[in-house]
Amino acid sequence: MIHLHNGHQIDFLCASGALGFDGRGYLWEKPLVFANIIRPHELTIITKTLTFEPRPGNLRWWCPWKCFRFIPKGTVNCVGLSNPGLAWWVKRFRTFPKYKFVVSIAPTSVREALFMTADLNRLPLVGVEFNASCPNTEDWSADRVCAISLAVAIGSKHPVFVKLGYTQNFIQICEQLDGSVAAFDLINSVPWASVFPKEKSPLEPPGGVSGPLIAHQAKDALWKIKTVTTKTPIISGGGIDSVQEVVTRRCMGAEAWTFGTVFLRRPWLPNRIAQTCRELWHSNRS
Repeated sequence: MIHLHNGHQIDFLCASGALGFDGRGYLWEKPLVFANIIRPHELTIITKTLTFEPRPGNLRWWCPWKCFRFIPKGTVNCVGLSNPGLAWWVKRFRTFPKYKFVVSIAPTSVREALFMTADLNRLPLVGVEFNASCPNTEDWSADRVCAISLAVAIGSKHPVFVKLGYTQNFIQICEQLDGSVAAFDLINSVPWASVFPKEKSPLEPPGGVSGPLIAHQAKDALWKIKTVTTKTPIISGGGIDSVQEVVTRRCMGAEAWTFGTVFLRRPWLPNRIAQTCRELWHSNRS
């Protein structure tokens, strides 16, 4: 459990993009939310990432298979931050369910970061997450990530999380930002070539891999960051699909956990895992 300076507490979160922009899911998930199989109100919702201006990315709703595929033990996608822009989301916020929201943003400059956080400061949010690690966009230097992260942290009245990827210089970034943000969120999906260096991706561009296939990288990143940082809690994601996986990462030092691809394969499982872990930890305290 991570205790934030605004009084909120977070333990289990829906990873960015897993349940869309409002926590009610995509078209194929909405019936599951209605049937109470997916219960967003029991989790903290990290929205699909929003940019300052609308961005088409690679997603085309009439042919989603061109940027998403199921693969054994995971998925691969090259969506590329397709979104209608932050202003669209802010305008519609009052119509969304009363879920606990963390808004994922991807400013490309310090100036954009300050504009975006100013728009979000007037909303009752759990936090703001800076997605610095989409594998389907350009790679950023560690210095650029740190500069924008600090701008988001300075401009936001909400707790700020920084989401990082396995192929970034995440150790240097976390060392520089340790104590300056509310949490590190590791890891984002891993570029195809890093998971399957000798195989051709079914997508073009190759995209990023998610699910149990990247659990090893997620735990490796968690271990490395815990050895170099002392002030910033870690949200661990990437391949979590069991109570055992949560317990393992808790023992390694994670204080909160995200569910992503598991919503597509076994949509009932995130809430079940969260409930079981909460009951287990409550009984241990008792």
